[in-house]
Amino acid sequence: MGKLYVSPLPDGIGNCVHLPMHDGCPDSPHCPTCPKLRANKRHLPVWENKATNLLITVEALRANPAYARARQKHEQELAHAEKVIKTIKEERQAAFAAIRELQQEKQPVTRSAVARRAGVSVVFLRSHPDLLHAIEEAEQRHRLAPPESAADKTKDQVNAALRRRLGDMRQQLAAKDRELRGKQREIDRLYGKLAISSPLTDVELRSAFADALNRLAQQEKQVGESN
Repeated sequence: MGKLYVSPLPDGIGNCVHLPMHDGCPDSPHCPTCPKLRANKRHLPVWENKATNLLITVEALRANPAYARARQKHEQELAHAEKVIKTIKEERQAAFAAIRELQQEKQPVTRSAVARRAGVSVVFLRSHPDLLHAIEEAEQRHRLAPPESAADKTKDQVNAALRRRLGDMRQQLAAKDRELRGKQREIDRLYGKLAISSPLTDVELRSAFADALNRLAQQEKQVGESN
């Protein structure tokens, strides 16, 4: 593999994590959407400001159907910015949760153990000093803790299993949330197409669109009840 290099990107959007010499940029490089981008807590304010500005632009373009194509482009950039923000926050939350779980299970709290449990990389942990400090404190407490009894171990294992189940349920809810967001973006895209060709006013079109969605929801409910 070789050593990974971490190069700061312009405008404070994050870092480029790449291999030297053998890992060039795409033909049309665009750092904010590049898969090599790695952003952390320090870059969060930049992305939040970027998302706010994009949202203002999208809302301004939404008022004029003639700019539907430009609006769709900015909506895609907004969706990506929101994804980066959500990823930063979720990965940090997952890392702190992993530290707590390892402590509750009386397991060694190391960088690799936290990274495996949280589903993040050790590079990500190293880019967050507060996470490293929390890991070091937890590991020190683990080394100084007295040995526990067999009964305590069994209780901890049961609690750990319940926590893992809860974590799985949270991941399922997050996946549903992402799916709903995707459907909402698709609805917005279709609405933009309708707005361009429809003779109805914006208010009339929105009302008709809402009625159609309500009818669809009622039909899905009836099908679910019949099954």
